Amino acid sequence: MLVGLCHLPLAYGWRLLLVLAATGVLVAMRAAWLPTPWPGAIWPILGSLFMFRLGIYLYDLKHQTKPAGAASVLSYFLMLPNTVFLLFPVIDWQTFRRTWFDRPALEIYGEGVRWIFRGLIHLVLYRVVYQNAVIPPSDADTTAGIVQYLVANFGLYLRVSGQFHLIIGLLHLFGFRLPESHRFFYLASSFTDLWRRINIYWKDFMQKMVYLPVFFGLKRRGETTRLVLATVSVVVVTWLLHSYQWFWLLGTWLFSATDTAFWGLIGVFLVASTLIEQRRGRVRQLSATARRRHAWAHALQTAGMFGLMALLWGLWTSPTFADFGELLAGATLRTVDALAVLGTLGVVALAAWVSQRFALGAPSALGLARPRWQHPLVTGALPLALFWLAGGEPAQARLPRPLHELARKAREAELNTFDVEQQQRGYYEEIVGVNRFNGELWELYARGGERQAAVHETTGQYTTDQYGNHCFRPHTSIKAEIRGFEFTSNRWGFRDRDYEQSPGASTRRMVVLGPSLVLGSGVGDGEPFEQVIEDRLNAEWTPKTGLSYELLNFGLPRATLAEIASLVDSGRVGDFEPDVVLVVTNIHSLSSIENELVRLLKEGAPPPKAVTRVVPAEILGAGKSEVELKRLLYRQGEDLLRSSLGMTVDAARRMGAQPVFALIPMPYEDLEFPNGHDLLALAREAGFIVIDLRDVYDGHAKELVVLSDADHHPNTFGHRVIARRLYAELTANAAIMGTGP
Repeated sequence: MLVGLCHLPLAYGWRLLLVLAATGVLVAMRAAWLPTPWPGAIWPILGSLFMFRLGIYLYDLKHQTKPAGAASVLSYFLMLPNTVFLLFPVIDWQTFRRTWFDRPALEIYGEGVRWIFRGLIHLVLYRVVYQNAVIPPSDADTTAGIVQYLVANFGLYLRVSGQFHLIIGLLHLFGFRLPESHRFFYLASSFTDLWRRINIYWKDFMQKMVYLPVFFGLKRRGETTRLVLATVSVVVVTWLLHSYQWFWLLGTWLFSATDTAFWGLIGVFLVASTLIEQRRGRVRQLSATARRRHAWAHALQTAGMFGLMALLWGLWTSPTFADFGELLAGATLRTVDALAVLGTLGVVALAAWVSQRFALGAPSALGLARPRWQHPLVTGALPLALFWLAGGEPAQARLPRPLHELARKAREAELNTFDVEQQQRGYYEEIVGVNRFNGELWELYARGGERQAAVHETTGQYTTDQYGNHCFRPHTSIKAEIRGFEFTSNRWGFRDRDYEQSPGASTRRMVVLGPSLVLGSGVGDGEPFEQVIEDRLNAEWTPKTGLSYELLNFGLPRATLAEIASLVDSGRVGDFEPDVVLVVTNIHSLSSIENELVRLLKEGAPPPKAVTRVVPAEILGAGKSEVELKRLLYRQGEDLLRSSLGMTVDAARRMGAQPVFALIPMPYEDLEFPNGHDLLALAREAGFIVIDLRDVYDGHAKELVVLSDADHHPNTFGHRVIARRLYAELTANAAIMGTGP
């Protein structure tokens, strides 16, 4: 239909209006202003196919001299790699037609294979950076840490360049000899040079659709004025279209103060660089004499440009100016800091000098034969194969452990530790950073159109009990729209069966507290692991002991150890007279406290008592940025954990209950304690009986125990896996089961 509107037998202006009207209707559907007759997962794919190519196609229809057949048009819009890569280069329609088998087939295929190898190398390097170098901004509390954060953040763009090379290489195998998409963009020596090197397809798109029409449309103005206005127009349109792109992929607009500042600064620097280049003239990069004369000056200029872009990139990905300012405020002056700065810039300068001195990539640009050492089998296939082998099990005993682990992680497409935490938070609040096009999370969410929002996220389902604790409204019953499961709360406001407040004389009662894992996010009533354990205890142990067993699900979304401590201490748990207080948490308990506290403070809610016993409330509420708050809490990390655990144990003992601590990780979660805080040791020290279930998913493929790629909460089978293991641990302990001291 969209392509058909472009071919209606009407004047060009009417066709343009009809296409814009159709786009407006689709925008209203994507924004959920209008009902949609198809699943939400279609939107990112539809946007990826049409959001830019439709405009190019309609523009070129006005100027083309030879009409194209239906097969060519459908090939242009329905490119096969688009089914896999939602972030797609903006391929020009005329270039797409002109380059189809315009040279011998084997020559085109060979070039495509070369781009594929280069793309794979970029993607491997991206995984190395993503898994090993990326840190949250709150951890960048030294100059060396800031350098690592900024460089790794900028380095994540390798994912885009790698995918674009792979896409263009695959299209070569169908005969489309399209140009390369990126060219040594980290070695740009100026902003105009960067504009020519990074995302070349976008540069050509903007030049065709914006720059040239504006430049030639201002014929009565001076050349400098035309150049400045055309450049500014390109930057403004680029800024707007980037947000438009994320609207189609993620369903939200990418507008923020730091985003606006980033593009504003890029515009200023790009205009200045363009004017300087206009007055001085551009050094021809392929001139051998110029390369020898300017190699070192060019290298130093490139290093400075890299440092400036890394800094601007850090601004772009910061939620607010305050967060970016707090990031830079952590700078220190030590020998290691100087080495980090000079070493990074030195490596970039050396790479730029080598690139200039030996003209890497120049033969293809000149149409000359490549040296043998630049053959794709040498520069692409060989390093990829060696790196792949280094990550395999046979190499484990033959290579240094750090090298083997580096290669092993690069073989697995998994979220890093930081993004796993962000993803878990994302089901309850908007994720900061998921809209960055260089991250892993955005694609999971872009493809998560079918993600069922947790039923407990529905507004109006929360209330507070007599002690001021959050709980669900009594007798809430909701049916999930997509998965169809039921979510029901009982008369006491927690998700479980309708128990009496006081247990019977022959009842062994356990209260289970924890976050969404305990609550059973994404699974139906009766399916969370605590219910499975209760049913099995009553089937297998009641005949032996004469006791009935009740496990009360006090799980709440976002429940941290600090909030659990407040809940137990308040008296709400004691009202149900438990024999056992079972606290369930995961590896990242400290960061959960930090993240949730930041959210509470933003909403003006009071911090939990377990936190204010360590950090006074007046310090927390002093208008600090998120980065500053997290750094403050990080420094008090072990004290926060001790306070929360100790407060829970004291409250449980006051009500005569046995405190039990179970560490149950989320699937795909890193099993190493971050920042050296051994949560299990701290729980034992506080007085808990400790159950370590870090290996609970061993022997099961992780994709079989989670709800989806975009939601790593355990599914029904995952809860059964947890229940089977936790049941064995509980029944093996006489103090928990009430059969011994």
